[in-house]
Amino acid sequence: MPNFRYSARSRDGASLSGNINGADRAAVVAELQARDLLPVEVVEARVTEGAPAIVSFHSAKTGAALFGGVGTLVEAGVPLDQSLATFGEIAADPALTAVAGRVREGLRRGSGLAGALAAETETGKGFEPLAIGLVAAGEATGQLVESLQRLARLYERRQRISDAVRSALIYPAILATVTVLVLALLMAFVIPQFELLFREGQKDLPFVTRVVFGASHLLGKAFWVLIPLALIAWLAVRRLLAQADVRLRWDRALLGVPVVGSVIRGVESERIGFVLASLLGAGVNLPDALRYAADVVQNRALSALLTESSLRLRAGERFADVLANAELLPPMFVRLAAIGEASGTLPVMLTKIATLYEQESESRIRRMVALVEPAMVILLGGLIALTMVAVLTAIVDLNRLTV
Repeated sequence: MPNFRYSARSRDGASLSGNINGADRAAVVAELQARDLLPVEVVEARVTEGAPAIVSFHSAKTGAALFGGVGTLVEAGVPLDQSLATFGEIAADPALTAVAGRVREGLRRGSGLAGALAAETETGKGFEPLAIGLVAAGEATGQLVESLQRLARLYERRQRISDAVRSALIYPAILATVTVLVLALLMAFVIPQFELLFREGQKDLPFVTRVVFGASHLLGKAFWVLIPLALIAWLAVRRLLAQADVRLRWDRALLGVPVVGSVIRGVESERIGFVLASLLGAGVNLPDALRYAADVVQNRALSALLTESSLRLRAGERFADVLANAELLPPMFVRLAAIGEASGTLPVMLTKIATLYEQESESRIRRMVALVEPAMVILLGGLIALTMVAVLTAIVDLNRLTV
C-alpha cells in the first residue's frame, strides 16, 4: 500500500505532519478527516537518496521512558521545553537523549508536541499514530500531563507483557535447540558407525532400522542443501504473509488454534481495553479511539474488526450493537464493554477489562509453557528411544543369525 506524507491541523489549530498508508490520496484525506483533522497537504512519499524511509516505530521501552520521564517533569511544574532538555540530560541511553533533542527542536519550531512527535518519522523511526493522537488530544483539552502518563503506562504494560512472553519462551527455545543438535549429532556421526557394523553382517535390516539409516543418509548427503532450502522456505513464508489478504486469513486462523488462540485473544484484549480507556479518558471520541486501537493490535483480523466497528459507529450504531456480532473478541470483553456503555462508565470498565485480561494472559502463558516443556522432553526422549530401538533391533537380529 502506498505511503503518503501529510500535514494537517487539529481543531485547536495545532500543526501536525507525518506519514500514513492508504490506497490513494482520497483515502488518506478521508482517513485524516475521520481523525478530526483538517488536511493541508497530502503527497505520496518518495524515498530519495539520503532520505531514510520509515522502517519501524520506537520500542515500548523508549516510549515508556520518554513519556513517563517528561510527564513527571511537566507534572512537577517544569515547562515542556525545559522538561525535554532535562530528560535528555539525565537519560542513560544516548538514543533517548537524541530523541528528546529532536522532539525539543520540533517543539521550538512551533509545531506543538504532537507535531514534533509526528516529525520524528523523518529519521526512519517514528512514533505510533496512537501516541501522536493521544498527545494531540491532551494538548487540545489541556490534559497533556494525563495523556503523557497514560502513554507511559500503556508502553510499560506492553513492555511487561513482551518481557513475560520472552522470558517464558527462553527455556523451551533452549530445549528445542538442544533437541535438534542431539538428533543431528546422532544422525550424522553415531548412526553411520552402526551402519558400517551391519553392512556386511546382514542384508535385510528391520524396517525401523532402515528408516533411521535412511534419515541419516539424507541428513549426511543433503545437509548443505537443506539449509538453503529452509532459508528459502522461510523467506517465501515471510513474503507470503506480507500480503494483506494472506496475513488476514492467517491471523484469523491463529485465533482458532487451541491454547495459542486463547493466549492471543487475551493479550490483544488487554491491549485494546487499555488503549481505548486511555484515549477515551483523554477526550478522544470512540470511533477515533477504535481507529487508533486498530493500528496498535498485532492480529490483523482483530485490527480489521476494530476498523469496521469504527465505521459502523460513525454510521450511527451503538457500541454494544457493534460488539454483539464481534465473534473474534472474548465474550466477557463484549459483555463488560456493553455494560460500561449502558452505565456511562465505559473508560472505567475498559480499564477493568484490561487488568482482567492482563492477569489472565500471564496465567495462560505460564500454562502454555508448562505444557511445552514436558512435550519437548517427551519428543526428545521419544526420538532418541526410536534411534536406540532401531540399533538394538538390528543387533538382536544379527545375533540370531550368528547363533
